Amino acid sequence: MKALPFSFSSALLAMSISPGKLIGILIGVLLLILIVVFICVILHRRGRWKARAAEEAEAEPARKEPPEDVAPIEDEKAAEPEEEPEEPITLKESIAVAKHAAHSVKWGKKTIADYLRVRHAGEIEINERVSQTTTGLPLADTHYAVDHKTRKCFVYVYETEGAPMLLINADPELARELHKRRGNVHKSAFPKSKDQWYSLPLDDTYSKEEVQSILDRCHAYVLGRDVNAIPLSGSAKAEPVGSQEPMTLKESIAVASHTAHSVKWSKKAIAEDLRTRHGKEVEVNERVTHTTTGLPLADTHYAVDHKTRKCFVYVYETEGSPLLLINSDAELAAELNGRHGNVHKSAFPKSKDQWYSLPLDDTYSKEEVQSSLDRCHAYVLGRDVNAIPLPGLAKAEPVGSQEPMTLKESIAVASHTAHSVKWSKKAIAEDLRTRHGKEVEVNERVTHTTTGLPLADTHYAVDHKTRKCFVYVYETEGSPLLLINSDAELAAELNGRHGNVHKSAFPKSKDQWYSLPLDDTYSKEEVQSILDRCHAHVLGRDAKAIKLQASLPDPVAVISASEVDALISDEAAEAAIENDNVKVKVTGKKEIVNVDSLSASFQSGDTITVQALAEKGLISKKAGQVKLLAHGTLDKVFHVELQDFSIEAAKMIIATGGTVKRVPSPAEKK
Repeated sequence: MKALPFSFSSALLAMSISPGKLIGILIGVLLLILIVVFICVILHRRGRWKARAAEEAEAEPARKEPPEDVAPIEDEKAAEPEEEPEEPITLKESIAVAKHAAHSVKWGKKTIADYLRVRHAGEIEINERVSQTTTGLPLADTHYAVDHKTRKCFVYVYETEGAPMLLINADPELARELHKRRGNVHKSAFPKSKDQWYSLPLDDTYSKEEVQSILDRCHAYVLGRDVNAIPLSGSAKAEPVGSQEPMTLKESIAVASHTAHSVKWSKKAIAEDLRTRHGKEVEVNERVTHTTTGLPLADTHYAVDHKTRKCFVYVYETEGSPLLLINSDAELAAELNGRHGNVHKSAFPKSKDQWYSLPLDDTYSKEEVQSSLDRCHAYVLGRDVNAIPLPGLAKAEPVGSQEPMTLKESIAVASHTAHSVKWSKKAIAEDLRTRHGKEVEVNERVTHTTTGLPLADTHYAVDHKTRKCFVYVYETEGSPLLLINSDAELAAELNGRHGNVHKSAFPKSKDQWYSLPLDDTYSKEEVQSILDRCHAHVLGRDAKAIKLQASLPDPVAVISASEVDALISDEAAEAAIENDNVKVKVTGKKEIVNVDSLSASFQSGDTITVQALAEKGLISKKAGQVKLLAHGTLDKVFHVELQDFSIEAAKMIIATGGTVKRVPSPAEKK
């Protein structure tokens, strides 16, 4: 069959498209092409405009201001250009500046350590040390931020004759802001580090919240976290409460959350106190801490008499201290703010009465809190508030001048102390049974009675004429609590070391008992010497003949000279060094040996003496005295008996589980 020739008209006939429809299609295609061309032209012109703008920007002269992140800490009026950094000041210069700053009544090494321990529990390593070396050089507390991958120092704290001095490992923005506020923040040449450190004399122009936010921000900075999530709180101001802008509930809770945790006060403690002291004139309304959606929920307590029922206090639990909102007279609020600097007008609850927010940390004494609540209770009932005086502030008193704590108070303190992984009722009972044999009567009991009251193990010292209890051991939600029948000197020394020993009102006895929350700052040897000394004390023996052992950390497998200061304090190392009673005399050549050379020449467990060093060829045979110096690393246990050592060298020996004894020269021994 012959194929028909192809033609346009035949195609149109085959598709059944009329000429009119074809014209419409062609017009549509043309319009589409025109639209595409128009869009391309517009895009091309915009690209040319951007290129021209970029060329114009490049043609402009560069601005002289340096970028924000390299601006040095300089006074804005300084003549030098901003990009020229200031010269870092030495440690000696920093301490001199702090000495001439106004003395701080709010801050010291102990208050900072206590805040960090509570605020960053689990992510902090606290290293408290004495203020000066035996030669009078200043000695700082050094605190480390710790997480699963990092352990890094973020603050040095020095005590001076004036204000405390902080060296902070901080982000430049924080340092700039602090310098702008005070003008006394400087780059520090110490410690030598690739990080930039800054010196900060801590006088009382720094508010409590400001110092806490500085420490929190430095802690976050060295761990590589977002420091901008931690705003820098305001400076301390002598602003009357009456002139303040009221704070929102959210702001009040945020302030309390960043305030040091209180071991004295909680929602439950306040409710029980009000119920006990006000009886039928208070309606206690205890509630859970949060709603099911996570919003904070307060206890609300009402003052009640025959004609009035009115709320006088809200009590919130926070991550830091409890927060009180009080319905108070203005004079009370002003007095509390003058004392503590943390009382603010509150915008919540909405009321014709003026409410005030009060973060309840442990600078408030028990009597002070009770009188504040009593005064608010009287105020809403229309009674004479001036008839209720406000007692004094809480003070850090020596053990001898303390008011004895009740058993309930002692257990509350221990419950809020860091949990001990070393000690428990069972561990203490086994230790006493093993070491004192027939001279101890161990009385182990369950932790609580059937009604939920705490129950202690009670252990007795026994000899042929005496059977007397010397220690009560309680288990708590935090650390174990010991009540010890002790000599006053032991209690005073323990309180000086740990700051947590108090007179105890329980048990009632002609003897003085002391409460001691047993956290892991107490070493095994220290606890054993405490128990031994109490055991001897109640048996009428010479308790002072039992030396109180140093509070040392558990031995480590390896230690370096650069790490040892962070592990053991000078005070603890000095206490651990044994001194021979024979007077040391220089009777020969004095030579130096480094710690790391011992590892290369001796076996773990060896005793290091002048003779042993000479036999190994580490010193000459004519040497009469040897001084041991810290250097390198140590990974063995040695018992060192030499004439002299640096404190760091002694720490290295002790850190791995060894012992250090200061002895006379061999010639003098003969």
